[in-house]
Amino acid sequence: MKRKDFILNLIYYILPMVLVIPLSVWGISQMSKATYDCFFVMGTSMQPYLSGDKNNSTYGYSDNSDYAISRLERFDLVICYYPFGHESDYQLPYDRENPVLLDSCKLKVKRVIGLPGDSLVINDEEFSISYTVNNQVVTDSYNEENCPFQRNKPISNRHATISLGPNEYFVMGDNWTELGSLDCCNPTKGGTPTCLYKENIVGVIFKLEGTCTYKEKNHCKACKKIVDDDCTKCRCGSTQFLKYNDIDTKTPYDKPIYIK
Repeated sequence: MKRKDFILNLIYYILPMVLVIPLSVWGISQMSKATYDCFFVMGTSMQPYLSGDKNNSTYGYSDNSDYAISRLERFDLVICYYPFGHESDYQLPYDRENPVLLDSCKLKVKRVIGLPGDSLVINDEEFSISYTVNNQVVTDSYNEENCPFQRNKPISNRHATISLGPNEYFVMGDNWTELGSLDCCNPTKGGTPTCLYKENIVGVIFKLEGTCTYKEKNHCKACKKIVDDDCTKCRCGSTQFLKYNDIDTKTPYDKPIYIK
């Protein structure tokens, strides 16, 4: 075989293998960045957009990766914990450097209204958001007619004026009626509106899959897996269990609803 043909054959057969291996490793690493989890809605705080009772609850999927959370956009739906007031899911006083979740913590579904750097003014059903674009302050004003998402109409109880710092977010449930949603607008009874921190956000919802029913089930305190009611020791070795609500039956939509 001529030297030239040998070199051409070498390139033809070897070069693809040299490229395939690093590309495969890169592809697997990108896939591993996405951590998807199933969620379901409990309660009425996200009405009318999402439902949440034991007989008919919306369920779907969230992306819990750091990448998804770092790319949050206004009006996205998020899964989060509360760091404030009498509803805190964390050990108090809250430590941003080392937040400690309580055993009694409960995940919430909320809508992002304010992003880091925003200034918000909320007055009943009207609200405005000011932010900087190319060193210019832009203000978007919303009312019942031009609001980009559905809300249960507020009853004179949604008021807030707040400026958000780095890694601070303002979240609310879509149920803006009186006592409709405990959120950043009313973190404590009679308290001052405050923010949610980036470390309090667990995931970003990207798809609604259908409706479900849910009921209370035993979960392993260590690995969070569901265990049988008569189980005395989890596969991970833990003997401590907690009661959490979990999906019981699912009814998928004809087609999933993608949030974005």
